[in-house]
Amino acid sequence: MIEGNDSVVDFGGRAGLARVWRLLRGHRRLAAAQSLLSLAEGLIEAAILTVFARVALTAVTDGAGGVEVPLIGERSTSVTLSVLGILIMIRLLIGALVAMALGHLQFQMVTAIRSQVVISYSRGSWRSQSELDEGGLQQLLVTLPNSASSALSGLLTHFGHLLIMTAMLSYALFADPLLTLALIAAIVGASLAFIPLRRWIKSRSARVLDRQRSLSTAATELSALKFEVQAFGIGERISRPLRDLIVVEGRLARRLSVVKSMVVPLYTTMTYSAVAVGLVILQGTTADGLDDVGPILLVVLRSLAYGQGIQQAAVAIASLVPILDFLRDQVESFDSHRVGWGSKSLVRIDRIQLDDVSYAYSEADGSALRDAFVTINRGERIGIVGPSGSGKSTLVRLLLGLVVADKGRVLVNEAPIHEHDREMWSQRIGVVPQAAQVVHGPLADNLRMYRDGISDDDLWWALGVADLIGDVRAMPDGLGTTIGAGARALSGGQQQRLAIARAFATRPDLVVMDEPTSSIDAMSEAAVSDAIERLPDDVTIIIVSHRMRILRGCDRLIVVENGEITANGTPEQVIDSSPYLVTALEA
Repeated sequence: MIEGNDSVVDFGGRAGLARVWRLLRGHRRLAAAQSLLSLAEGLIEAAILTVFARVALTAVTDGAGGVEVPLIGERSTSVTLSVLGILIMIRLLIGALVAMALGHLQFQMVTAIRSQVVISYSRGSWRSQSELDEGGLQQLLVTLPNSASSALSGLLTHFGHLLIMTAMLSYALFADPLLTLALIAAIVGASLAFIPLRRWIKSRSARVLDRQRSLSTAATELSALKFEVQAFGIGERISRPLRDLIVVEGRLARRLSVVKSMVVPLYTTMTYSAVAVGLVILQGTTADGLDDVGPILLVVLRSLAYGQGIQQAAVAIASLVPILDFLRDQVESFDSHRVGWGSKSLVRIDRIQLDDVSYAYSEADGSALRDAFVTINRGERIGIVGPSGSGKSTLVRLLLGLVVADKGRVLVNEAPIHEHDREMWSQRIGVVPQAAQVVHGPLADNLRMYRDGISDDDLWWALGVADLIGDVRAMPDGLGTTIGAGARALSGGQQQRLAIARAFATRPDLVVMDEPTSSIDAMSEAAVSDAIERLPDDVTIIIVSHRMRILRGCDRLIVVENGEITANGTPEQVIDSSPYLVTALEA
């Protein structure tokens, strides 16, 4: 459970109704107000139907005398019709208030669920975030909150109908206990008969949800491969598995929809059969008896239409529970994998050490890095090299504090890294990813990247480090130039140098570059390499790369192979002694 800005959403609990009650935390008063309005709506409607019936009976008899109006006694037909008009307007007003309450509650729940997911995701660790693909995140933020909110709104609507039915049956029970009790028994019996069907709906809803997630993931993968798809001309073939998923999900959803749609007709058939029995009982009733029983039977008959809400509410709960289970599991995963940081002050980074560090992403995969000993002093330039999947990225994630070592310690200035204040640590480091990302917005915002305390002077200094001052001054609005999708486009080299400037915008002590030149051309690589050579001497630079032009400028090279550090020394020492580098250079 995470507390957002305005509300708290609790996905816990086991039983369906308990889950709904916990989900409504922070919104229970609104839900209670909607329930009270529904009760009032039921009583008003029962009174309207009673007056309607008695006016009709008076008209078809001799028409003499007044009409018995509930609570106010016998009145003339004209007065009765006026009262009827007032009751109808009150019923309309109450119905409008109920609709407004439901709409507001649905909006609040969608916002609260999405906010909680975003908060949990943003507070989660790198590991928990990386385990969720783009399709999964989209499902968490868009599809599932909408589905949960719609199911909850439907549930509350049906619950309101149930309360209307309760109010109408209470009204009828007061007037004719025997007939009403018999019909209530029939309704309860019908409800119990639907228990196995509700269980089937719940299990099938979970299967549909699982297929929808697979469909979302497959669609995301297809979108990511659009360049290869077009280049290879494989659109029809590569989309075939996705089309198969669409068919499977469609079949499951269709069956579920059909069964859900059958609930109301089945329930209606059973309850109307009970009403038919009541009509048989009324055969031979005298006019006076009909005047007493007829309006009550009309109220009961109308209440049975609202009684469908019992089954529809149960179906809504059965559909809602799998969604809540999935949301709960994801939020708990984000929360449980959160990396805890301390409050130790960090003014500057002088030394980083890996002291016999091992780390595994899962027990099944084994250790991604084993028994690593590394010491990096301030101002050093360290190159990390090795084959794909060797553990280079794991080493970098440990150095940045993104993951927690399973064994050993990662020390910063002789203290465990996670004892330091997270904000102060983040201000002292910079990161240049393999693929530089640009967001739509001003260039200055792209450089600051939501970090506080970065002045324009800091930005111009960082642009100078990355050799981008001339490029930026040539732009129409300088730092205010809008870049990104739908705006000014940057070349690959410009984007990579922008990432370098972004990393240096806080004037950090440590900068980690992950394959900074792997996705750009030779000319852009030369520009980035020149920018790296101009980096301040007192900044510690860690570069993961296969490009020897960059690695030769490092003070030390660390070779990682099969999860182990196999070489650690000057470029000349490592190039002469490392079989991997010898082979790589020959290739």
